[in-house]
Parts: sequence; C-alpha cells; structure tokens
Amino acid sequence: MLKCNKLQGFPFKELYLTDQSMKNAFERRHLILICFILLLVSQVHGQTHTISGTIRDSETGTTLIAATIRVAGSARGTISNAQGDYRLALSEGEYTLLFSYVGYRTDTIHLQLLGNLKKDVNLEPSPVRLAEVVVTGEDPAIAIMRKVIEKKKKWIENLKSYQLEAFTRQIIRRDTAIAVIGES
Repeated sequence: MLKCNKLQGFPFKELYLTDQSMKNAFERRHLILICFILLLVSQVHGQTHTISGTIRDSETGTTLIAATIRVAGSARGTISNAQGDYRLALSEGEYTLLFSYVGYRTDTIHLQLLGNLKKDVNLEPSPVRLAEVVVTGEDPAIAIMRKVIEKKKKWIENLKSYQLEAFTRQIIRRDTAIAVIGES
C-alpha cells in the first residue's frame, strides 16, 4: 500500500492508493487512448466518397431517366433522376458498377474509388425483337360472352332453386371519423 501525502483543500485527511488501483487507472488511460486512435483511423479509412455523373443515349445524347446503377455483388445502387444524373456514396475501394436501362445494353465499369469521381456513361440502344403478333378483327372475349347469353335461357329454365353464402362489409364515414363498420 502506498500512502499519499495530505493535499491542501482536499476533503479527506489521507488518501491511500493500492498498487492495483494505480494499475487500473493506468490501464483505463491506455484503453481510452487506444479507442481514440482506433476511432481516428476508422474515420480516415472509412471515408465515403461520391461517384456521380449523367447517363445518356450514345446515339442521340438524350438523358436516360430512371436508369439503374448497381454495385456488382451487393444490394447497393441508385437510379438516375429526371435530368439523367446519378449520385452514389461509397467508401474507398475497388468496385464494379453496372449501368442499365430497358432497351439498352448494360455497361460495366471497374474503378478504384479513392476520392470523389465524376463518370458520365453513354448506353448503346439494343434493338429488342419480339415474336410476331397476329391481330384479329374482334376480341375473343366477345364471342365467349355471346355464347353465354344464348345459353342463359336454357340454364334459367333448368334452375329450380339456388343457395349462396355471402359476406358483406359496410363502412360508413362521417366528415370527422368512421361512424359505423358493420359486417354480416
């Protein structure tokens, strides 16, 4: 046990410190210092940077609204806005970005993100071939409905009685709240 001298103005007459309590105080200081250093290092390495740009049609130069930008192998991504601009915040590192839009070929870009980056992308149109479609003069549903109407008279003559179960729900609203909800 170590005995400390009296301190003037200190409310206790004597203060006794053990070797263990001094050791604990020393360890706490080191632990706080280590945590502070780790926090600083994580801030430096965990900085986020922004990749941004505009997505356009490679032939016409028109901007592509709601084009998809995805980070390959993750669920991260964004879409372009009404002006064709996009913005994606990522931490430093290597990324593969996929730029896609319906009716266009997907473009893949590999990059090393070390700071903010502006990357405009031009997507090439991809002609979409559809199977041949045959259009007839009348909707097939109309012919079906004609047959149903013709056979209706026969069904009614053969029908003597019927039974059904029904469920109804009514909600009556007022200006300020729901007045009644009834079920039967």
